[in-house]
Parts: sequence; structure tokens; C-alpha cells
Amino acid sequence: RRWDQMGCSFENGRLKETEASRGLAYDIEVVADGRRVSVTGNDPADLPGLVDRAVTLVRIGSAAHFSAYPAPASITSVKTYSPETAALSRERMIEACRAIVDALKAYDPDLFIQVGSGRHESETLLATSGGVRHHVRETHWGLGGGVQRTQGTDMLFTGYGRGWRDLNELWDPDWISRRVLEDLRNGEAVADAPAGKATLLLPPQAFQMLLTPLVMGVNGRNVIKGDSPLRGRIGEQVLDPCLTLTDNPHLDFAG
Repeated sequence: RRWDQMGCSFENGRLKETEASRGLAYDIEVVADGRRVSVTGNDPADLPGLVDRAVTLVRIGSAAHFSAYPAPASITSVKTYSPETAALSRERMIEACRAIVDALKAYDPDLFIQVGSGRHESETLLATSGGVRHHVRETHWGLGGGVQRTQGTDMLFTGYGRGWRDLNELWDPDWISRRVLEDLRNGEAVADAPAGKATLLLPPQAFQMLLTPLVMGVNGRNVIKGDSPLRGRIGEQVLDPCLTLTDNPHLDFAG
């Protein structure tokens, strides 16, 4: 697999750093006698040596929960590569970050502001002894910003970010600054904590944290290892009927 990435970051409202990197790596995985091992390298000339090390180390590898790699099968084609994202320049990322900083400073120049952006491009070729040959190209961008406001002993932290594989309307620095400013304005008045029982309102962003045990439960590795409480419960109702969860892995550019 190979990758190419770049980004920038602002700290305390000023450009702190820009970075760019490229890389190339090979992963060799061997399954034998109920054990599995994986070795990694970045020198194409050393591929035979990687194979030798993998074959040697598999004797002390971790337990494998399968004996052979599956044969090729039909798959659903999903778009994961965007030329527009791959062409996203460092200058455009800096410009977007600076727009967020300027909007937040216009509200309060004393805010501690952190903003960043980045884009990633990668290409992967998967080949197995089962006959699978799968080539994937992917892109991804991210843009986000946050602030810290300190007034006496009161501290307010807020921030928002977005990311997608395709460079579309989600790339919107104004949206990020508006959301942060909304939180800052809502937090201008400090209210006393209520006593006794109180109604708690969770925004959609917080609900994701409550799904963490479920996400871990449907992780294929945890299911195979027997760590998932959902193992063997296909067909059972495990959540409240008011909840509806949909998993769509075939959504173009998601992730």
C-alpha cells in the first residue's frame, strides 16, 4: 500500500505547522497450523526476506480463528476515490482554517483557538492464496476547529469538524465557525446546576457515545473471539423497539 497526505494546523489562532508525507509499506500475513502472524516492511527489495520472517514467526503467532483465506466472490462496487480531494492543496486548507479563525476572533479575540485540516490519499492491493486480487484507491479530507473560553473559574470548550472522501458541499468552513459561535453564545450565561432529578437532553453528537458498546459488540473480531454479548443472538430483540439502526456499507464516499 502507498499513501500521500498533507495538512495544516493553527494554534491560539495562528498557523503553527504544515506537514506533508508519503509512504510505502508491505504487509505479509501467514496462517498455518492454527496460528497467524503479520510482518511489515517498506523496502521492495526485501520482500523475500519478509516472507521468510513471516513463515518462521507463524509458529509463535496468535491463535487464528480460520484455516484458509476465502475464494474470490462478487462484491458491491463503492466509490472511495475523489480526484477533487486528491487535488486539495495546502493553500486551500490554510485559507479555510484562517477563515474559521477570523470568524471566531471577530466574536472574541481572547479565545484560545485551534483549527486544522488535512487530506489523505492511499492505494492498496490485496492478494491472498485463496485467489483474491482486490485493488482500492481512497481519499479523505478533514476540517475542524475548536475553542477554549476561560472566564474566572468557568471554562467552556467546544468544537466541530467534518470529513468525507469526496470534496463536496460538506467542505464549508463557515458551517464550522457558525456552530462554534452558536455554542459560545449559548454559553454566555452561566446557570446554576439543578438540584435533585433533572431532565437531560442529549444532542445527536452525544448519542454516538452511547452506541460504543453496541459497536464493539458487532465487531467481527469480538464476535469470533466470543467477547461480544451479541454472539449467538441473531433474531433476538436486543434494543428498545423505539430504536432503529441501519448499517449501509455501500454508501459512496462514506467514511
